[in-house]
Amino acid sequence: MITIGHGQQLRIILCLQGGSLFHSSCSARLVFNFTHEYMPSLSESLSLCRSTLLKTVTRPFFALSVQFLLSTALPAEPRSPLPSTISEPATSAHLPSPGKMEWETETWKHEPPYVRQEGFEARYTARCLCGLVVYQVKEDPVDSKICHCTGCQVAHGAPMQWASIFHKTDVQFLSGIDCLEFYSAEEMKRGHVLPCKVKCKECHTLIADEGRRMWLAFPSLFGFSSRTTPQAFKPTCHIFYGQRVFNFPDDGVPKYIGHKGKSPLYEPQKESR
Repeated sequence: MITIGHGQQLRIILCLQGGSLFHSSCSARLVFNFTHEYMPSLSESLSLCRSTLLKTVTRPFFALSVQFLLSTALPAEPRSPLPSTISEPATSAHLPSPGKMEWETETWKHEPPYVRQEGFEARYTARCLCGLVVYQVKEDPVDSKICHCTGCQVAHGAPMQWASIFHKTDVQFLSGIDCLEFYSAEEMKRGHVLPCKVKCKECHTLIADEGRRMWLAFPSLFGFSSRTTPQAFKPTCHIFYGQRVFNFPDDGVPKYIGHKGKSPLYEPQKESR
């Protein structure tokens, strides 16, 4: 028997691996958190997990493991119906809520830029500091910018971010997919929730900012020098220049207070008044 004391939680994690000739391979995880406020017996807990699994998982899964973790509880959250998962919504009308249930998938591994593409002819190669993560691009970037926003400053530990923008279908990973970590700045949590930041979990190199359709690469990872940087990678503008930490020397490209083309241009004469 497992007893949940005050300030503790029981976490039951069901890990599944799925796939067949007719379904793309994917993995998933169901997480159930039980606190002393909701304290079923172990058999009741497993029964609840099983019924939720049958209601929410519609794909064929061929492996299952169960983990039991007893740890310090997270701050209590307002009770709410269980979220929808793969196809059929599971609500509080179907079964009692055990707390927060999370559904995590790795379908991103089977979509660009992480999946191998036939006929991919690479033009440039990027790699992280330790060399575990390597990817290639087959086209020139559609644009390149220097961003001065405070978010980029904090994420990079630098006064600005230099980024070149690609379609995700023009990017392909060669190695290191299992070495990647993701962080969603919008959700303020780890995980592949787009848009998100991508980094190597071994050397912690920031790899890119991944959007829903676009890939914001960092040209520093391509190993260019000042003499070899292709013209398409050179910045066409500065954005969020209103948040800069210092004045940038005149480099002949426009400086926007906010987004490119959607905000006023920086006018130094106005600041001097």
